[in-house]
Amino acid sequence: MSDQFLVPFLAIPYNLEIGTDEIIDKYLVDGRLNTTNFNYIFSEAIGYHVSEKAIKKAKNDGLYYYHVDGKTYLFNDIKK
Repeated sequence: MSDQFLVPFLAIPYNLEIGTDEIIDKYLVDGRLNTTNFNYIFSEAIGYHVSEKAIKKAKNDGLYYYHVDGKTYLFNDIKK
């Protein structure tokens, strides 16, 4: 069993060189952002490079949601 935690992330553009909008936009799928991509977004925001391969995987993983029943579902299947 794994624990889940709520971690707030607020992007305040004090340093306009970071480009938080551009970073976040890379992880959007149909206007949605899955919180599993937070690690990548945060890493880029503090200066780390994330490969295109990792970004594609993160976006693909973001199509799925982990449900309380312990199973994963495609978002498009559960939004109906």
